[in-house]
Amino acid sequence: MNADISTATSLMELRLETFVREHERIEPDYVDRQCCSCCIWVRSNSILCIFVFSSLLIFLFVVGFHVERRLGWMEKLRVLRALVLLLCVSLLGFPVEAEASWDILDMGLRSDLPPLVNGLSWNFYERSCPRIFSLVKSLVDAFLEQDVTQAAGLLRLHFHDCFVQGCDASVLLTGPSNEQNAIPNLTLRPEAINFIDELKRVIENSCPGVVSCADILALAARDAVKKVGGPLYPVPLGRRDSQRFASQSVVLASLPPPSANVTSLLGFFLPRGFDILDMVALSGAHTIGRAHCPAFSSRLSPPDPTLDSRLAAGLRRICSNSSNTVSNDLTTPNKFDNRYYRNLMNRQGLFTSDESLFVDSRTVGIVRAYAQNLALFFEQFGLSMIKMSQLDVLTGRQGIIRKFCSVGISAVETQAMVI
Repeated sequence: MNADISTATSLMELRLETFVREHERIEPDYVDRQCCSCCIWVRSNSILCIFVFSSLLIFLFVVGFHVERRLGWMEKLRVLRALVLLLCVSLLGFPVEAEASWDILDMGLRSDLPPLVNGLSWNFYERSCPRIFSLVKSLVDAFLEQDVTQAAGLLRLHFHDCFVQGCDASVLLTGPSNEQNAIPNLTLRPEAINFIDELKRVIENSCPGVVSCADILALAARDAVKKVGGPLYPVPLGRRDSQRFASQSVVLASLPPPSANVTSLLGFFLPRGFDILDMVALSGAHTIGRAHCPAFSSRLSPPDPTLDSRLAAGLRRICSNSSNTVSNDLTTPNKFDNRYYRNLMNRQGLFTSDESLFVDSRTVGIVRAYAQNLALFFEQFGLSMIKMSQLDVLTGRQGIIRKFCSVGISAVETQAMVI
């Protein structure tokens, strides 16, 4: 394990140096990728665009032939500029395709994306359920407009699903001794769990027996992050659902506790194929959400020297009632940004697992980099989420497609639904 950690740390130092150098000219403020709606339209209507451009070239040739002897070079240039402007205005004026896959747009021609697991693809539902993106996004947006704090609930639900026996939606299953009853999952948001069930019901009406609960959860988490200001990252699709949940002992052994230090955290992340950059980036999910007092009360008495004394005094007052909760980020609690890392630099991380990232020499440089460069954090968070969303996934005949996310199905139904 020590050798693995040493190797990962060396790789981290090299990647971090390269990563920061590549992004050193990027402004701290993140540019919203949705401003590229014209790009979405162009990518979705490539044949029409080729036709338009071809028609423009023919028109320019005809115009040039007739005006060649009548206009000077300056006049010809003005005509050309006017035609190009007309074309751009026309493209921008066309309606954006509502069903355009943002995933394909964001994926582009990049070569640095994590490799796809066999059975997953970027356009898995292109023909079987082309409305999947707009259905999930519209319902997630409406859900969060009613309660924006549920963004953290959806993101945490996805994390707790993937780290326990893979991204198979097993965390959604009900039954005796299910995953939701395990100690680390007792604080999962029931509203978020119920919302995934509702999402599944709507999608079943549009695409019956096609979309898995695991894919729905992955998309909902991504769209929730985007809704509260975070990055829009591509989500590979094609997961199948498991028929059974993990035991509570497996859940407990699979999820890093809030008391973990960096060495302990690496023990959870490295065996799953993550590196130290992934670990620090995924920890940044704590920029939204809330913490329950028992999860950090051990840092309050006796006082933890790595916790700001004024913050500790306020937390002691709040946590006199152990059932109370505190926002992970007191400054921008419902905005997905890099404030989490700035809080760590000010000794305002609530969990030991958070603040240890700034205390440990192996991770302090990454914390500083993400605190100073929002785009750098967003870039790595997206890449790490793509990797996490593929943990031990079930594909093809390995899994099923549940009709109800909270309920497994019988052997007879399994044989009928596995394609």
